Amino acid sequence: MNKIKQFAFVTAMMLLAASPLIAKGGGGTIWGTNMTWIGEENLGVSNLGMTFTGGFGYGVARGGAKIGGFGLAVHNSEDGSTSDPFIAGGFGGMLLGTYGSTGRVSVATNLWLGVGGYTYDYTGGHFGGFGQADIEVGLAVLRWFQISGYAGYASFFPITGSPGRLIEQAKYTPVLGLRFTWGSF
Repeated sequence: MNKIKQFAFVTAMMLLAASPLIAKGGGGTIWGTNMTWIGEENLGVSNLGMTFTGGFGYGVARGGAKIGGFGLAVHNSEDGSTSDPFIAGGFGGMLLGTYGSTGRVSVATNLWLGVGGYTYDYTGGHFGGFGQADIEVGLAVLRWFQISGYAGYASFFPITGSPGRLIEQAKYTPVLGLRFTWGSF
């Protein structure tokens, strides 16, 4: 009987310690594309014709803080050779943000930060960084399934190379996309 009480006590303490972390969260798939708005080509925004595909997962603390991770493939060519400019790569990293919901509707701000590798316009491979800031609006279709749309800015850039050229070689662009999430909302 003493062992059962010890086990129950330890389990209760672990659950109590984890209770601020047990709230909402999910994981799913992402699809996005870049676009250029009228006049932005004069601001140095890259119209890269890219698509983003990948997966992600996150947890939300009771205060609305969102933290998780992602894996993402970036490409702009169906056959891997005909787009101009040609881009292909992959990134993995962390997802940070805020999350709030009322009823079936949720709103989140997200910051995606990662590292990986990519090639741009046949210039060889680069060890690079990826960053994306976006606003997401979701609708929980079921208690455990949500469809979200997002809009924001994404950038990828080489981490290695001459420091003077890193800014010059960075590519950034507006993005739009969809996220399909399974979890608790």
